Amino acid sequence: MANSKDLVPPVWKEGALSYSTGLTFDTAKKMIDAAMSEAKKQGLTMVIAVADAGGNLVAFGLMDNAMLASIHIAMDKAFTAAYGKIPTQTWRDIIRQSPALIYP
Repeated sequence: MANSKDLVPPVWKEGALSYSTGLTFDTAKKMIDAAMSEAKKQGLTMVIAVADAGGNLVAFGLMDNAMLASIHIAMDKAFTAAYGKIPTQTWRDIIRQSPALIYP
């Protein structure tokens, strides 16, 4: 098993985490529009949630025919990414290296 110190994201070690709520609705809407545009190019139907630095929902987009279960999943992923200060992919990698985090 990897040393637990190896699992700590560098940004956490640096201690320079900003919790500013500088994200505006207009910016969040542009992010959703860009994500939807890319999803359409790839032939996907998506649910997109954008959270501020505190994990609070700022904007939300639901494409026609998107899976309804994805509504809460998108909001939870946005919260986790904002609150944890790391992408969801990084959480997956951490948990894969240390399954005891979810299966005690």
